[in-house]
Amino acid sequence: KKVHDTEDLRAVLATQVREHVQEGHESPLIDAPLLKDLLAEDETLLTRLEELDIKTTKAGLNNLVDGLLMDGFISIDHFVEKIVNLSGAAKAQSIVDLKHLTLHGHRQIFQLHDQIIAMEKRFNKDLEKVNKQ
Repeated sequence: KKVHDTEDLRAVLATQVREHVQEGHESPLIDAPLLKDLLAEDETLLTRLEELDIKTTKAGLNNLVDGLLMDGFISIDHFVEKIVNLSGAAKAQSIVDLKHLTLHGHRQIFQLHDQIIAMEKRFNKDLEKVNKQ
């Protein structure tokens, strides 16, 4: 029963943190300085985390933000999942990391795919010009 209650509280906290961080912008990504400012403004966050046996400090949160930085931004979902699972088993945190690294990898693959298609089109145009000569 207590585990179920803790999971419910984690879900509620995750929703609250996500809403606080996403308020005012639509992007699923946020830059580190803005995220750190938003976390510093939330004076109850550390207390709410402690209620879930997640013991950290503002410096710890800032280190977490720095550790999640990819291409200059942080995935809000990754940050929220990470923060509410800080005291969970290392395996749970690793799964969260793996999920977000996989998503990041998929984005990169799609970008490369688009670049390859664009290069192929340019190549074909150049090839047509050469064949006409």
